Amino acid sequence: MKKTTARIITTVIALVLLFSCVFALCACNEKEENTAVFKSDTRYAVDYENLNMMDMNKTLVRVIVNAAIDKDNTYFEFKTDGTMHMQVQTKAGLFKNVNGLLTNLGVDISSALSSFDVKTSVDKYVEPMFPGFTQKLESYDLQGALGLIKHSLGFNIEGLDLTDAKVKEAVKYVGDNMALPADLLDAIPQDTVLKLTLDTQYAIRDLTASDGTQFRAIYLGYKVKDNPQTAPFGIFTLKDNDASAYLSIEFMNIHIAIKTA
Repeated sequence: MKKTTARIITTVIALVLLFSCVFALCACNEKEENTAVFKSDTRYAVDYENLNMMDMNKTLVRVIVNAAIDKDNTYFEFKTDGTMHMQVQTKAGLFKNVNGLLTNLGVDISSALSSFDVKTSVDKYVEPMFPGFTQKLESYDLQGALGLIKHSLGFNIEGLDLTDAKVKEAVKYVGDNMALPADLLDAIPQDTVLKLTLDTQYAIRDLTASDGTQFRAIYLGYKVKDNPQTAPFGIFTLKDNDASAYLSIEFMNIHIAIKTA
């Protein structure tokens, strides 16, 4: 049960956050030649039927997606000027019903949240890419911490009322303990609708694999501004005459498909 709980929490985080962060780290050399853009503005929706999160049961993933994600307002849009807008929006009423949903799934959310290792995650992954992130958290400045990510990646989170007393209390707990409070979900106002957005540049490339196979790929973003040594770890591979695309993040065993909306 503990392993299943950890996977569920990881999946929720992935669905709401990974869509936004992971793609921005697909670095691209802006001076590189032989790149192209879409000939017309093109919008892709997430193909949830072909979403694989660490080999989790697809039925369970589907339940979480249907409960948490506003599919009509979750998409990737590639524009003819070489920019991309992506957004992931949570469903209205999610934070009113989330505890009941998790209880029905047999998830001990309090235990999962309190055991999540924030310090190691921040020290190992976040701080090297976004210098100053830890200091912002320890100063209870969540908006400033998120601002560092927005500055580097073009990633932003809208909808969370940072002036709410319970939210401020939760932020203080994270800053003091580098851990998540067990009652974190109770601190989020029930009418909250989160929107995570990413605005970045992209380039389409015609590539040849080591076995001679030719394919088209979308590279998103450039190297992280505050850490130019950051390496890419995923690209979208275009398929079906650009009607669909597939992203594989092998080291995390995550595979995300998108299709024209």
